[in-house]
Amino acid sequence: MMNNKVIGNRIILGILDEFEYDFEFKDDKESKSFEKLVNYVVLSKIDPEVFSDSCIFDSVDVDKKGTFGIDTFALFINDNLITSIADIEQHQKTKRMDIRIVFIQTKRSSSFDSGDFLKFTTAVENFFSSEPSIPLSEELSYCKELVDELFQPKNARLFSNRKPKCDLYFAMTGNNTCGESVSGIIAQE
Repeated sequence: MMNNKVIGNRIILGILDEFEYDFEFKDDKESKSFEKLVNYVVLSKIDPEVFSDSCIFDSVDVDKKGTFGIDTFALFINDNLITSIADIEQHQKTKRMDIRIVFIQTKRSSSFDSGDFLKFTTAVENFFSSEPSIPLSEELSYCKELVDELFQPKNARLFSNRKPKCDLYFAMTGNNTCGESVSGIIAQE
C-alpha cells in the first residue's frame, strides 16, 4: 500500500492501484508509481510494445538521484526505443531514421505550478546546450551521449525528410484549465 498519498483524485488513484498491481510495483512510493504510469501512457503511444520488458521503466527513469527538472528521457528511432549506441548503429542499417526525443516531468499536484514547469523547460534547454551550465546527472549524461552520437554526420544524413521531433510532457493530476498567464508561459517556453 502507498504511503504519503498526495493524489486526491479517486479515479486516478484507482487507475494507479490497478497499474501497480499489474506491473507488481507494490513497494514503490506514490510519486514513483505515478511517474511510471505517465511514462507507460505516453511512451506506449509511440511504441505499444515498449514496456514488454518491465526493465524499461528503469532505463527511461533519469531521476534516480534527484535530477534537476526531468523525470524521464526516451529516444526513439523509427518508433523503437533506443537505449544504447549499439541500438543506433543497428538503425543505421535501415538507411532511414525518424527521430523522436521525449522528456517527461511528472507532478502529483492538482494545480499547475509555473515554477516547476519553468524548471522543466530550463532543464531540457540545458540538456541540449553544448556546455550545460547545470550539471547533468549520470543518467542524463548517458542520454546526452546517445543524442550526441545520433547527431553525428554519419547518422544525421539518414534522417528522413521529417525533422527530428522533441516532445515535452508536463504531467499532473489536475484539470487542463489554464489562465492567460499560464497559457502565456507555456506558449513562450
